[in-house]
Amino acid sequence: MSTTKDFEVEEVGSVPPRRWDRFESFLRQTAPTGLRLSLGLLVVWFGLPKVVGRSPVADLVPGDG
Repeated sequence: MSTTKDFEVEEVGSVPPRRWDRFESFLRQTAPTGLRLSLGLLVVWFGLPKVVGRSPVADLVPGDG
């Protein structure tokens, strides 16, 4: 155990630091691309019905259709 100012902190070593560092490095490299792809998929998912002309809210928007 290590002691900080007013309390003791018990160190938990269930995952070796090297494994965690590799995982963190992997996430740092792949997360931005994964987030961009997921955001692009959402834009396409919600925008495609509008482009095709089958938007369920087309009747609610004035001047549309």
